[in-house]
Amino acid sequence: SLIGLGDLGLCCCQDVERNPLHPILISAPLGCDFSGFFVEITGYSLGLCALMDARSLFLDMGTCTSSFLTALPPNEARCIGDMQRNYLDNAAVFSHAASLAILHKLPGSPFRAFAKRGSSNRPIIAVGMVMTESIHLDRMEVEYINDVDEIWVPSVFHQDVYVSGGVPLSKIWVVPKAINVKFFDEAPTTGITVSVNEEGLSEGDTIP
Repeated sequence: SLIGLGDLGLCCCQDVERNPLHPILISAPLGCDFSGFFVEITGYSLGLCALMDARSLFLDMGTCTSSFLTALPPNEARCIGDMQRNYLDNAAVFSHAASLAILHKLPGSPFRAFAKRGSSNRPIIAVGMVMTESIHLDRMEVEYINDVDEIWVPSVFHQDVYVSGGVPLSKIWVVPKAINVKFFDEAPTTGITVSVNEEGLSEGDTIP
């Protein structure tokens, strides 16, 4: 399985040709940039592109410009570009009701209308990608989460916040974010200098 996808049925394949049982849709509220939304999408998309026939993968987030794509590693650019074109080329006839959907949303806003329970076009499985920077969960956020079958959060901290806010633990999956370690300098560091008083440290102290 891929970060829990197998348990949801999202990575089930019919044969060695890697034909998925259902098309997979990833939907995000923002376009192509280097925001957290795009980084998350890239992490999941690369795994899906490696496992499945790209013709069955759809990405609803507009179109990345060629200059943006060329700034990405070739495998990332190819995967993202193919998934975007698949959706745009088939948007008029795409059936959300026949798909498995991974849905991102802005904090404090609802998921896409087609994901609402009772919608005639609701996906077979609707997964919500969510997070919060607060230790308290707004009541409306819990209502929005009721629309999806389950949610993926990036850490145990988020899991605890959502459980405390009223979301059933059985509905929550902790799915850490993908990290490209090649972006990081392998040279050893001497510590981080703090400029404010944090955790009992004085200004100018270092954290090993």
